[in-house]
Amino acid sequence: MINLSRLTGISFFKSRGLLWVGGVNVLEKLIHLSTFLGLSLWLVPEDYGVFALAWVLIAIGDSFFGLGSAFGYMRERENPKAKEIFNGAAFLFAAFWSTLCVIAGCIIFLWGAKEVGQIVCFLAIPFICRGFTYGCATTFALNQNYRLMSTFQLAPALLGGVAGIFTAIEGGGVWALVIRYIVAGIAGCFVIAFLSPYTHRILIDIERIVLWLRDGWKLAVSNNIGWLVVYQIEQVVIGAAMGPAILGLYNFARKPADIAGQVLDQVGKQFFLPHYIREASSSLQAVKSALLLALVCALGALCIMVVAEFLLINFWSESWLPVAALLPVSLLLIPLAAIDNAFKSFLAAAGDSSKILSVTIFSSILSVFLLFACVQMGLGVVYILWAAILSMLIKVILSMYFVLKVKVGSPNECEPKGFIQAHADAGEG
Repeated sequence: MINLSRLTGISFFKSRGLLWVGGVNVLEKLIHLSTFLGLSLWLVPEDYGVFALAWVLIAIGDSFFGLGSAFGYMRERENPKAKEIFNGAAFLFAAFWSTLCVIAGCIIFLWGAKEVGQIVCFLAIPFICRGFTYGCATTFALNQNYRLMSTFQLAPALLGGVAGIFTAIEGGGVWALVIRYIVAGIAGCFVIAFLSPYTHRILIDIERIVLWLRDGWKLAVSNNIGWLVVYQIEQVVIGAAMGPAILGLYNFARKPADIAGQVLDQVGKQFFLPHYIREASSSLQAVKSALLLALVCALGALCIMVVAEFLLINFWSESWLPVAALLPVSLLLIPLAAIDNAFKSFLAAAGDSSKILSVTIFSSILSVFLLFACVQMGLGVVYILWAAILSMLIKVILSMYFVLKVKVGSPNECEPKGFIQAHADAGEG
């Protein structure tokens, strides 16, 4: 009988935690997708277009909210004041992003796009709510409180979806999308207020927060450079060179892989990163864990392909049939993304955020180069997918190289000095 705990360094209990985190994030995505489809019954494309214009800034703020500070907080979990300091950091981040939203919204309003400006101003509210929830939500992941974490993720998503659909039925138009996010943010605050066992006290320690950001920002950039830069370039180039119809087919074919990538990103943040910070794992165990996760994801991708192709052939119109040729190729990205996220978490826990950033920047440049090469040679969109797979494969190989170079002998060997020890070494203890 295969002993997975011995093979991967992840016990049966923690394997259940991995399945729990993955399952909850999949369910959350399904709730968002169902809400999207439900709202489309009462909203018109123009509503989504107006909201998309406002969402650009919000998406950036949402992705970079903590600037990687959670990584530093996790690595100083033994510091008795760390949670209070992290609460203080969340308060400062919330103040920054909400103020930026209000200022940007006012500028957009005065520029002439009044409705977009109003929406941006109101979407400052979820950032204020996140300042209250960010510290406890991160601690849920660190302490493996998966039940509380699932409640925090699913309850706001459900309540926000219901509020959005009710607003749409009442003729709220684009504001149904806004209400959805505001209600979800407020609901998250109630969940944290009533269920979280952790302190809500705030301690502002600028020196400690800056220290947390020193390495954390690299991880934040590494996690988001793909969609922030490569994705935008990809959309513009394919749309301009091949037309909106081909771009639509390409995006439709990539949607399952993109959603899976978002789920795997959360699995990395909520399971693998806390796991590797809390416990010692060898490089070989990290590689085996990543490959095992990739195998599971490959089986899942195969199921998606079978179901999707059945639906395409039997229910979708003929204009969508070209997706059937693109989908099997795009699904190859899912197991590669699984390995990539597992490796990123291991390297981050080992203090190698700079290597993660270097590999990410290199793979992003390679992706853009291959994209332009395919377009210049007049190759079809399927070759662009193969180019993306090649880029991701090279990224995984480089990450594996750095993972195998890490030597971890004890749980604390890959951590920086703790809060108290650092001050003692500086003569302040």
